Parts: sequence; C-alpha cells; structure tokens
Amino acid sequence: SSSSTRQEQPRAPATMAEEDKLSSGSLPDEDVVSASSDDSGDSGPYVKHDDYKEITVRAVVLAAVLAVILGAANVYLGLLVGLTVSASIPASVISMAALQCFPDSNILENNIVQTAASAGEALAAGVIFTIPGLIILNRRALNGEEGFEDVEGWDSFLGTNYLFVTFLALFGGLIGILFSIPIRRALILEIQPPLKFPEGVATAQVLRAGETGGRVVYSVIAGGVLGATTKIFETIQLYDPVVGGGWFYKDRFPSYFGANFSSALLAVGYIVGPQVGTVLLLGALSQYFVAIPLSTYIHDFPAANGTSVLDVAQEEFTRTRYIGVGLMVIGGVWALISVRHALTQAIKFGLRTFKKTADEASVAVVPRYEQDLSFKVLLSGTAICLFGLYIIFGIFSGAWGKVIVLIVVVVILAFLFSAVAAYMAGLLGSSNNPISGVTICSSIGVSGLILGLFGSDPVGPPLAVMVCCAIACACAISGDNIQDLKCGHILGATPWRQEVIMMVGVTSTSFVIAPILQLLEEAYTIGGTDPGSLAAPQANVISTIPVGIINGGLEWDYIGIGLGLGAIVIMIDQVLAKYEVGFRLPVLGFAVAFYLPIFYITPIFFGGFIHILARTSADNHSSEGVLYAAGLVAGDALTGILTAIPVVIASSATVLVPDAWEGRELESWPALLVGLVVLASLFYVGKYQPITGGNISSHDKSLEH
Repeated sequence: SSSSTRQEQPRAPATMAEEDKLSSGSLPDEDVVSASSDDSGDSGPYVKHDDYKEITVRAVVLAAVLAVILGAANVYLGLLVGLTVSASIPASVISMAALQCFPDSNILENNIVQTAASAGEALAAGVIFTIPGLIILNRRALNGEEGFEDVEGWDSFLGTNYLFVTFLALFGGLIGILFSIPIRRALILEIQPPLKFPEGVATAQVLRAGETGGRVVYSVIAGGVLGATTKIFETIQLYDPVVGGGWFYKDRFPSYFGANFSSALLAVGYIVGPQVGTVLLLGALSQYFVAIPLSTYIHDFPAANGTSVLDVAQEEFTRTRYIGVGLMVIGGVWALISVRHALTQAIKFGLRTFKKTADEASVAVVPRYEQDLSFKVLLSGTAICLFGLYIIFGIFSGAWGKVIVLIVVVVILAFLFSAVAAYMAGLLGSSNNPISGVTICSSIGVSGLILGLFGSDPVGPPLAVMVCCAIACACAISGDNIQDLKCGHILGATPWRQEVIMMVGVTSTSFVIAPILQLLEEAYTIGGTDPGSLAAPQANVISTIPVGIINGGLEWDYIGIGLGLGAIVIMIDQVLAKYEVGFRLPVLGFAVAFYLPIFYITPIFFGGFIHILARTSADNHSSEGVLYAAGLVAGDALTGILTAIPVVIASSATVLVPDAWEGRELESWPALLVGLVVLASLFYVGKYQPITGGNISSHDKSLEH
C-alpha cells in the first residue's frame, strides 16, 4: 500500500513492555514486516531528490584526512584508558566548516565526509584492543614472566610487521563493512520497536542544523585549544598531572586514591556521562580499596619500610589486575548471551531480505536512498579479503593447511560478532558498544582452536592475537557503519555510496596506524602501569588469554576470582533492571576499571558528574557541551602524539623540558587548578551553551523513526 495518500503520524515512544520485547530482540514475521515498513510512521528522508552530489574529490580528500586525524586521537585515548568515543559528530562539524568554502556543497556531501572520517575512530578501536598485545607479549617474554618465556612477540610495529598491521586492519575493516550490508534494512527499518541509534540520530540533527549555518565548529575549536594547551603544560613538566595519596593499614596493606587531571580524561567523562563514570569508579575503588589490600594479606606482603603507597599498590596491582581478566571474560560471554535471541532473528531476517535483493535483476525500482552494494560485490569483496587474511596467517605461521581452518572461524565469528556490534550500536550507541567483550570471547575460542591445531608451538599466542585483530576490526567497523547508515537513512543519502566511502576511511587509516603505534610505544610505553605509560587494558587481556590457554602458567586463582565476581555483578545488574532502578551496573565497564590504574578512572567520574551539577543530559550527543568535550579530547590526544615525535627523535623524554626545569621535583597541586578550570569550562559550556545558543541541543525524537 502507498503511504503517500494519507497523513503520516509519528510513532509513539516505546512502552515499557515494548522495551522488554526489544531487549529480547523481537522481530516481526516477514508478512508483518512487509506491511510495517510502509506503515512505520516514517515521513521519508530529508533529501528525496537526486540533484545533490555525494562523493566528490574534495569530500574524499577531506574524509581521508579526518579519518587519519580522528583515528590517531582515538588510538592515543584507547591505549590510555581503554575507551574510545564516536567521531561522527566532530567530523560532521569540521566537514561543515571546511566545505562552507564551496558554495555548491550540500548536506549529503557532509554526510559522506563524516561517514568516512568516523571509520578511522572505529578501526582504531579494533586495532588497539588487539595488536599492541604482540608488543606486550615480547616485553613479558624478555622479563621472563611465567608462561611467556618462549612466546614469539614483536619488538616493533614497523618493518615486516607494518605490513601485517596494515593489512589485518584493512581486510578486517572491509569485512566489517561488507557484513553489515545484509542486516542494514533489518536493523534500521524493520525491527520493532525501532532501535535508537543515538549517534546516528544526533549526527543527522547536527548536519540538518548546519544547513542554516551556525557557529558549532567554534565549540570544537575552543575545546581543542584548551586540550592542547594543558597537554603542552604536562609535556614541558610545568606540573605533575597526577594528584593522589594513600595509607598503609598496619604499615603493610596499601590503599590508594588518585586522579590524572588530563583534559582528555575529564572530557571523556563528560561524554560518557555519570552512569558510566560511576560504574568505572566503583570498579577502581573495589580494586584499590578491597582487592589490593586483601592480596597483600594473602601473600603476606612485607612491611612497607619507607616504600610509597603507590609503589606497593602498583606492585600488587600486577597480580590483582588478573581479576579484571576474569571479569572481562565473563562480561564478553554475557554480552553474547544477553542478545542471543535478537541477533539470531536479525541475522536470519537480514539474510532473507538481502537474498531478495540479490535475486532482483535490476535496482531501477528501488529508490536511490535504499540501494546497497550488490550481492556480487559483497561476495567478491569478502572472498578477496578472506584470501588476503589467508596469505597473512599463512606467511606468519608457515602452516598453510591449518590456516584454512582459521579462515573458516574468522568468517563465522566475524559475521556473528559484526551482527552483535551492529545491533548493540543501534541499541546503546557506538561509544557503548562492547567490542572488547566480544573480542575477548573470540580470543577464548580462537586460542582453544590454535591449541588443538598447533599444540604449544610458540607461534600460537601471537597468531591468536592476529586472528582476533581481524575479527575485532570487523566488529568495530560494522557497529560504526550501521550508525552512519542510520544517519544517511534520515538524511536521504545513498547507502552504497556511504559503504564505498567507508572503505576509503578504512583504507587511509590502515596505512598510518602502525607508525602511530610505534611512535606511542617509543615515547610512552604501551601496556605499562606507571602514570606516564599507556595502559592498553584490552590488549593486555588479549595477550594474556592465549598464553594462559596454550602455555598455562597464569594467575588462574585471580582469574577465577574475577569470574566469580563477574557473576555477582551480573546478578546485581539484573536485579537493578528487574526493579527498574535508574542505575545499572554493566559488568564490562566494571571490568575495564578493574584493569586500569585508578588515577585514569577518577577524572572520568569527575567529568561525568558535571552533568549532575549542570542538570544536563548525557544522552544528548549533539549538545554544545559534548562538542566542546570532543574538542578537548582531540586537542589533548593529538598534541600527545605530536609531542611524541621530538621525544622519539631525540631518544629523550625530557627533550621539550626547559633546561632550567630539568631535575626539579614536580609539584602536583597546579594540576588541581588546571582540572578545576577544565571542569568549570565543561559546566559553563554545557549549561549555558554560549557559542551556539542551544540551536542544536534539543533532541528531535522524530528522527529516531
């Protein structure tokens, strides 16, 4: 039936019963869906005509540059605290500002730019959650840690390893794009009640607001300037950014509390909000005020004898962080269990609807804004990517026959977890997508398979990490791609053009991510626990699991405690959900905090708490406060990467420190003042929106449908 003959009515918000139905992933039957797609209340895309150019030379160039820049920023942030933030809205704002110079630019061209640019951020997540584990394997082997003695890790991301990193990211990312195509219609148009797609809706809102001009880009620039300034202050050692202290109970059992007042960490807290910040703080407090003191008691830790609280706590932290491994493992398994019904139906329905498209002789009857890449492109592209992965795994392991089994596993897990990522992106948003959880699940399965195929061969653990990298990149890109396709659906973009330009973003980022990792490794050390290092929590876990399964020798007692604690956290969260308490306790967020030093977690909580003080909503992803916070993150992170260049060239961590300041004891109290300035600016911009006047802050719920 045609919907053009009647008045369109917006769909009412989902009732509580419908939300419960959503959590179980209900999809209507095929006959019902075919009718509901016409009666969905969707008034059609923002742009219905075919006059606008979408993919232009300037858009491709700008998209590739932004993909690299925003991807680099998220590499730094993800290695620092294990979290990444969506780049779609900052990319949209920057694109609008840049393309305003061209009078014939349009909203669909801006959408193309943000689609490709956000791919850099998504691909960064897939790589940094896995590949740095190869460097960590090598470091642990050199240190003679039990179980790691004969493991073959990497000592660099460059040389031959550059090709491995580049093409693992490239082929994994392309597979993620291709595997998200069959389920696009099912997740964006057909599933009932509709998924929220928070970043996709917010990005469409920003782009529509930008059609009338505006000053939104100045919010990002202002945040970027302040973020870069504070990072420079830290680099030249104007002050120590970490403020903290603690005590010994009976001169033996340490408890420590501290905060790194980094602009990026405070801004991340504002972006993720008080809910996530509180969960992270609870995990960190459980680690430093319960697990570490109890662990020192169990191991009969000697008296402090003048050693600082932080040193003792961090030494014991090397053991208790394995509790975080157990938490992440059970969290990843639970992430799959919790959406099993929804994903089974979504995959079946997506394949069924895509098969119909494949059987059509022509797409002439399909509207421009509903045309995906053809079924032939999907199959041929997937085959090429899988053959490329086969070559990579075969060259690395030398076992060409056994690698065929790994390729089959990659196909199965990549498609399954890509569907999980796409569904969760629509449900919770890309920034809250449990990519690390499903990657850990894949690590367990892949490691068990490699143990069966290769035995205790030293090539096993690093090969498991590489396989997990391909799967993680596919998951991360799939979740990001479906969010961008939702934005395009609202605006009237052409899906196949978005899918092509996403490939441009993946390709441009793939070729630069290895040098960025090498730069950060040499300047800061990836996987360390010191305040100046990059913790890389997920990569640490991904490197630990295959060694434990293949070689044994891990802290299995602590991992077991983590599994038990994770089960308790899940039960608490389910009770909170049953009684509809406003607060939830997701196990993966709790787990990440357990694996990170507390001084990285505390500022995230402070940043999120600003929403409570300012009475603003963390769910409004297009608010001026969020744009300003995104600028803070980008300014801090990109400055951290740029200042690493002279550090590496001079082989000196103090090359940028004035000679008169070298050797002096750093004071930490100025960090409090800097932190207060950043928090005050977040409060002011978030509450009063002085730059945009609130022109883009009101959330238009009609866009969700």
